[in-house]
Amino acid sequence: MQKVFVTLAMMAIMAMALFFYDQSLESSTAGTLTITLSEAGDTFHEATHPFTEDDTLYTLLDAHYDIRCADANYQPSERCESLSFTGVEGRILMHVNELETDWFTSYIEISLNGQKANYGMDQLPLDDGDWVDLNAVRLAD
Repeated sequence: MQKVFVTLAMMAIMAMALFFYDQSLESSTAGTLTITLSEAGDTFHEATHPFTEDDTLYTLLDAHYDIRCADANYQPSERCESLSFTGVEGRILMHVNELETDWFTSYIEISLNGQKANYGMDQLPLDDGDWVDLNAVRLAD
């Protein structure tokens, strides 16, 4: 009986930790975000967009760019539905304006303020003055 209680208590603690962790990824303030599009590190587009506390990188891209995301079969889709990967919901970006990937031989890398992002476009926290680079990376043959 004590094992059951301890197990349930640990599961409750883990669920609360995940809930609070997820809440901490929201944007803390409204502001502006600079987005650059690059291919193999060469920037060909740069624009600055305002955002609110409710925005994510996905909502900004969806509002200002022609985007496509992977569907469940890793095929480009304009619907950009959120997919679930081991309990984490998110989207896989495959196309932003002229920037394209097929996921198998290339992918779009997200960098925040010059550092590879630890989160995807649905979870990435935004702060005023941040800079996001979307870079198409080709995989070696």
